[in-house]
Amino acid sequence: MIAPKICEKFQEFRFNFPRANPNVRLNDKVNDISFEIDIMLENGDKAMLIEAKTKLTIERVDKHILRLKKMRNYANLRGDKRTFLGAVAGIVVTDGIKGLCVKSRFLFY
Repeated sequence: MIAPKICEKFQEFRFNFPRANPNVRLNDKVNDISFEIDIMLENGDKAMLIEAKTKLTIERVDKHILRLKKMRNYANLRGDKRTFLGAVAGIVVTDGIKGLCVKSRFLFY
């Protein structure tokens, strides 16, 4: 429900991402870094990692923060200097979760 219009939605926030990659899996066994990304938007100098869930919870937001740290570590090992941004999307989202997202500096959709 979220993925088909995600690039257009982020254009409303003034982010231009021509590529949307659903279900990205990274598995670096040598450096013990593995994780999944629900949707990864990309352009030349930025990538947006999006956690998309029907019901967004604090645990999901916390896991996404850790995922962003893993992504930065993975990118550093590969010489990837892009800026990595985080966003969360949900159909059912409480006000408490919205506040946590703002505090974590996530874009919320």
